[in-house]
Amino acid sequence: MKFAALLFLFFIKFHTQGQDVLIFSKENVKPTFERVSFKLSYNKEVIDFGKSIVHQGDTFTVDACKMYISNITVLDSSFNVAYYQKGPLLIDFLKENTLFLNDLVLKKGIQINFNVGTDTLLKGMPPLSGELAAKNGMFWSWTNGFMSLKMEGKHSSSPEKQKNYVFHLGSNTQSSPPEILWQDLNSKNLVFELKELFDEHSFGAFPSLMEDNEVTYNLLKLFCDGFYAKP
Repeated sequence: MKFAALLFLFFIKFHTQGQDVLIFSKENVKPTFERVSFKLSYNKEVIDFGKSIVHQGDTFTVDACKMYISNITVLDSSFNVAYYQKGPLLIDFLKENTLFLNDLVLKKGIQINFNVGTDTLLKGMPPLSGELAAKNGMFWSWTNGFMSLKMEGKHSSSPEKQKNYVFHLGSNTQSSPPEILWQDLNSKNLVFELKELFDEHSFGAFPSLMEDNEVTYNLLKLFCDGFYAKP
């Protein structure tokens, strides 16, 4: 009974259905949850999905964006690990209620770290269930691996020449997934700035990028480097 009580004293549950993550503890009998949203921005302006953005004379939209996050680690004021979840969890930017954290985590935690992508040990694995199910559209059958980031939309140099672009990035097997440091936990909109990523990659030259190599890993890191949190 003592062992069971200890387990329940610090019980953490992650409910992962592609949009919600609930983190709670028996220490907080009636937890209240605060929503955390993942968003994209261009020139620090949050992007509406399907809305046209002009970049270097080209017009583009973002119509879909998903990514995996893993190794979610909450650090307390002494920089000890207060909570940890290996994941991976699937984040869909189109869903308004992407992530929920309870007030206990926000009270104790001063920083949350997570990786964008899956564990490299999943390389070569077949699609599984839950977050890693094939129906989520994040599995590469040609390389037996999972995408870290999937972004799709339309681009054109003129309205009558719209083309679809496909931007699928993986993590190189020799590299750990890029890490995000979320330090201002009062700012619950987690935003990824796209301008530098689009400066680096030409949609006109490569409208479809579906690779898992060092080049795409560097683009994925550029995407992660554009992270910031806002109220």
